[in-house]
Amino acid sequence: MIFLLMGHFRPGADAAPPELASALNEHLGPSSARLRLAGYLRDATGRRVGFMGLFEADYVEQAERYLHSGPFYEARLYDRTEALEFSIEVGALR
Repeated sequence: MIFLLMGHFRPGADAAPPELASALNEHLGPSSARLRLAGYLRDATGRRVGFMGLFEADYVEQAERYLHSGPFYEARLYDRTEALEFSIEVGALR
């Protein structure tokens, strides 16, 4: 199954220390077989307001565990997180 993983940054979190970017890349790298798509969410001004990914897992708890093991979660940058099953209606993931 595919799950949408989303973290909404708390106020001020868009100015996170640069070393977290390296930690995020390290976190994302080993999961490349299961992480299908990932990136920042931005508002109309271009400010980062969150992070989103599509993750392949057998069940939602596995997807939540992955989201909660990330450096942004561990650094408490998120105000709120979600892991939701994603049902593709149009298009395809390869």
